[in-house]
Parts: sequence; structure tokens; C-alpha cells
Amino acid sequence: MSKKISSGQKRSGAAKDLPCRDCGETVHNVDSNTVSCVCWRCVSKMINPHSKMISDLPHEEWVKAIKTEYKKDGRSEDTTTES
Repeated sequence: MSKKISSGQKRSGAAKDLPCRDCGETVHNVDSNTVSCVCWRCVSKMINPHSKMISDLPHEEWVKAIKTEYKKDGRSEDTTTES
């Protein structure tokens, strides 16, 4: 007797799109039986409220945030090696 190997999660119906219950952003490819869902951004913010979403920042703020993190970690903006 051979065991049937599961190829992943079984869906009971077609996929659908639902709004995130926290921010309202559309979450794609949700099971047809799902009533409510939370998008990945809101899950990330729930886990770490101080996290920054790089994709949400304008370019200037993104560059400023990167430079601030490097200074905080003790690295300089100059990455050349000394001879």
C-alpha cells in the first residue's frame, strides 16, 4: 500500500480578492471560504510596530533612513578600504 503525498493545501473553491481588515488594501488569491484576512504589511506591523516598510517611503526618506542606520551601527558612509 502506497501513501499519497500531499502537494500542498487543498482549496474548496476558486480564489477571490478581499480587503485587508486593518488597512483596506486588496489581498489577492484568498480561498473562497475566507471571510476576513490581513495583508502581509499589517501582519508585519503587528509583529513589530516600529518596522519601516521601505516601499512606503519616498526616495529621499529612504536614503536618509539608510544613512541613519549605518551611522547607528558604527559604519561610515565611506566604504573604501585602507591600504
